[in-house]
Amino acid sequence: MIAANKLDKAAPNSVEELRKKLVAYEIIGCSGAIELALKKASKSGIISYVPGEDAISVREGASQEQKKALEYMQAYLKKNKGTGIQELVNSCVFVASENIAVYPVENENKYADHSGNVLPDVLLMRKGSTAIDMARKIHTDIADKMLYALDARSKKRLGKDYVLQDGDVIKIVSAAK
Repeated sequence: MIAANKLDKAAPNSVEELRKKLVAYEIIGCSGAIELALKKASKSGIISYVPGEDAISVREGASQEQKKALEYMQAYLKKNKGTGIQELVNSCVFVASENIAVYPVENENKYADHSGNVLPDVLLMRKGSTAIDMARKIHTDIADKMLYALDARSKKRLGKDYVLQDGDVIKIVSAAK
């Protein structure tokens, strides 16, 4: 995987040219500088920005100079469908590393933990992992005394050997305290 950074400064079609030359690699065009600037502007309250999205919302109080810079960044986001940084991270975590995201819950009706926090955790599991693998990742005692898993969406009972799918919301039922 190649992060083709400084896309904001690159010649048009430079990423496409790289892809033609380096066909064995996934090449993602990105701008770390714009991502950093957007995160700083968001932290200071000048804009509303969600990493990976292709738009920002400018709030009141930005100076003319800031507005000009934000217009440039907004145009970049629109043209490139984001800064590319979140796409790069997602590709590294999920595609290259062959991981899936699984959400463990204690309350399958509210998708919550014991404190009522909705989907408070996500586990990165290797593709092909099973419910018992997930239980082990939570705690060995839970895995050792696991009875079954429960799909929180369908309320279907799942065996220990159930192969987890990306985005599953799972309750592990165990005799462990």
